[in-house]
Amino acid sequence: MNLKTRIGLFMLTPLTQGGGAEKYFINLATQLSDDRTQVDIITLDSNSFKIYARFIHIFTHFNFFGYLPLQGREKKENIIKQLKHARWLSTSFSNLKNRLKKYNIIYAKNEILDLLVLKLVCQKKYPPCIIGVHTPIIFNYPTTLLAKFHNIIYASRFYYWLLKDAASIHCSNFFTKSYVISHFNLPASLIYYPYKIEIARHVNSAIKFNKKVLNITFVGRLSEQKGVDLLLKLINDLPSDLYTKITINIFGSGDETYLKKIKQITSKNKNIRYFGHINNNQLLTMYKDQDLLISPSRWEVLPYNILEAQSQGIPVIAFNIPGPQDIINQNTGILVNTYQELLDSTIKFVNHYYNFDKNKITKNIQTKFEPSKIYRQLKKLLIKYSHDHKQA
Repeated sequence: MNLKTRIGLFMLTPLTQGGGAEKYFINLATQLSDDRTQVDIITLDSNSFKIYARFIHIFTHFNFFGYLPLQGREKKENIIKQLKHARWLSTSFSNLKNRLKKYNIIYAKNEILDLLVLKLVCQKKYPPCIIGVHTPIIFNYPTTLLAKFHNIIYASRFYYWLLKDAASIHCSNFFTKSYVISHFNLPASLIYYPYKIEIARHVNSAIKFNKKVLNITFVGRLSEQKGVDLLLKLINDLPSDLYTKITINIFGSGDETYLKKIKQITSKNKNIRYFGHINNNQLLTMYKDQDLLISPSRWEVLPYNILEAQSQGIPVIAFNIPGPQDIINQNTGILVNTYQELLDSTIKFVNHYYNFDKNKITKNIQTKFEPSKIYRQLKKLLIKYSHDHKQA
């Protein structure tokens, strides 16, 4: 009797948190599960996650007693439904070792704490591990001490120690693969995120947009990484007469300081609208009513907001950094190198300086990120390094 290959996708954060990595793991588990392959997503249970989240809160906010947001943005029952034959298994820190050793191969995120826990639990014993880079190793243009510290520690010998026993490093943009090979001298594979084109249904969005003007949107966390400070500067620097031609629609949640500033702006300008977090099932109907996505992120791996927008034929203006570089070309959007270029390109777009073909934009995503091809590559990578150890 042939036993199934058992693949464990490990991350500390529960899937209900609803971030890009969580979305990626859900899709990966769903697509790789079949009659010969059992795929489980292993995360912390609620009690262990509280400890982990408290540590992160102290580290990032330098506050031992402040508000700790634990409520997820996605419903557990919806996630279970999406997973189909795959499973989501939560575990405590104490039971993590017993859980992980049941698999032929582990796929884990590249974040420091995820890797440190994995290193301490598994050490050099089975199962082998593929490390997927879902957090950029290098933050471009860091402005805070925390972001600068990230660059120091992720380039250090300590981080190399966390990576060095991995069977392979899975990279989702060209820059990261080159960096891992040149800086760490470790095996690396370039496999993009798979992205399935879904056509937005011809139904009215729950949100009403003014279709008499150009709708420009921002979708992402309200954070330094996503360049929300640059978005706010852009809003202030756009010529006032331009607001007769546009509405700027902002979607996302995050830093309270940015949220306060956005609400102040929206209270003064009716053409700036803030909607908060938008659920995944609402994204397509929202995007179909937009004319441009602005993504002023300082660093990315392979940003979902750009993939989502471009899959619906929406042109994008983004910084010329890893991730956006791998998605956007001259037929699908504009890559800029400075804030001034971002401002100038936005003004030119509103004044119809550019002419993008929606079919070409969609075709680029359809061809480059075609799911069946990419899932075959990912499965081949995982099976290649899987270890047929005796299952516990």
